[in-house]
Amino acid sequence: MVKKPPPPKRVGGSKPNKAQPLAKQKKSQQPPNGNDRDPNINNKNKTPKRRSSFWGLIGVATAFVSAWGYSLYLAAQNTKKRHQKDARILRSMWRKPLFITEHAKCRQDCRHISTPDIFNILSNTSTSRINHRKSEPKLRPCAKYTVDGTVGVQNSSGRNIQAVFSACPTQTRVVTVIDTDTDWPCGPC
Repeated sequence: MVKKPPPPKRVGGSKPNKAQPLAKQKKSQQPPNGNDRDPNINNKNKTPKRRSSFWGLIGVATAFVSAWGYSLYLAAQNTKKRHQKDARILRSMWRKPLFITEHAKCRQDCRHISTPDIFNILSNTSTSRINHRKSEPKLRPCAKYTVDGTVGVQNSSGRNIQAVFSACPTQTRVVTVIDTDTDWPCGPC
């Protein structure tokens, strides 16, 4: 006696249609989009496609502006701290006795810069700033500071002068002075 093959298992609880062949029955029972859910039931839980919204763009712009403003605030605080540190260094150099080197005296005569102008650069911390790119504060035993300042009539229409100081433990040495407005023809010193 020949045994019959077992009947196919039903998928999804629906009865197979005897008029359709078995292969077509399996195809019709699979959802068209490949989901495990029944294709005959409306899927109300699907999330719609996300669209960029006006408020989302406003939120991103606000975050960007806030970050930019905070970075400006930090830069202003760093500048303020640096100016306070510069003023402290200039005051400490001002308190020590001032020694003018031979080279600085020669450059003073050549560039028409007086000794009171040099004192003014050290004492007037509102118009004098340390040029950190040209300074060497870690140089030992005497740190080197290049100071840019304005001297002359009311400091607004005065001359821009750059002086190089050597801040030693016992004295402040003037290494050289430069008039940044005028290029004076000076010989060797």
